[in-house]
Amino acid sequence: MSSLDDFIGFFPEVRLPVTLTDAMASVFSQTNPPAPQELVAQYILPYEEEAADELTEFVPCFRIPETHDFHALVYWRASLMRYQFVLLCLDKTGRLIDRRCCRELFP
Repeated sequence: MSSLDDFIGFFPEVRLPVTLTDAMASVFSQTNPPAPQELVAQYILPYEEEAADELTEFVPCFRIPETHDFHALVYWRASLMRYQFVLLCLDKTGRLIDRRCCRELFP
């Protein structure tokens, strides 16, 4: 099993504020390496509200800096006809604090 630090490493820190647009999803998928399926299965899939199928894609986007007691991560979820940025907050051990859809985009 991989570590939480391995997972967090796929999310570069950004300077705030950040504007999330459909064009930004393309930028993130081109510039950030994809997280291995093992890490997605361990740290994203257990907290998803909808099941993911073989066409569902998860793209690490960024992490919010200076969150000392937790990790605030934003990823892009793309599935059939549904696209969304998701804010995932995990405690220092990797347990869920909260998960929110930041912005949902429809084609």
